[in-house]
Amino acid sequence: MVNDKVLDRVEVLSEKIASNCKAYKETGNLNTLATLKSVVELTLKEMEGFVASFD
Repeated sequence: MVNDKVLDRVEVLSEKIASNCKAYKETGNLNTLATLKSVVELTLKEMEGFVASFD
């Protein structure tokens, strides 16, 4: 069974990605884009660990 904490974390990060995408589209603010980049990188890193746990 998949750890619910992991799924909850992925859900939170996904929501952050979506909100930062929306904010960047609305404002064009480069700080928002930098935040989006950081959140995406963090999400990818955490997902790599999640996928590796199945090996």
